[in-house]
Amino acid sequence: MKENKCIRCFSFNLNTSDLKRMRCLKCNQTFSILTGTIFSRSQTSLTSWFYLIFRWINTKHGIPSTDIAKELGVTLKTAWRMTHKIRTRIAKQKPQFIVEGTVQID
Repeated sequence: MKENKCIRCFSFNLNTSDLKRMRCLKCNQTFSILTGTIFSRSQTSLTSWFYLIFRWINTKHGIPSTDIAKELGVTLKTAWRMTHKIRTRIAKQKPQFIVEGTVQID
């Protein structure tokens, strides 16, 4: 299991008495497990985020933001922001392996 560490000083010496927040005992930084993720500071529920990611992964040709807004009960602006954050984060990921030769994708 991956152990949590401080986002500022990378110390593993944390106080986790509160389920939502952690405090580094070395530098006194307070943070949550969502800090540094696309879910950080989002007013949208994690359930909605996970539902969108599930739909996005299992759809061949993408989902319009208008459909997402209707399904999740959020505004069009929120739906667009969520999909934009997901796309941006995926684009920043480094490829884990390089595929060579002829590749067929279905």
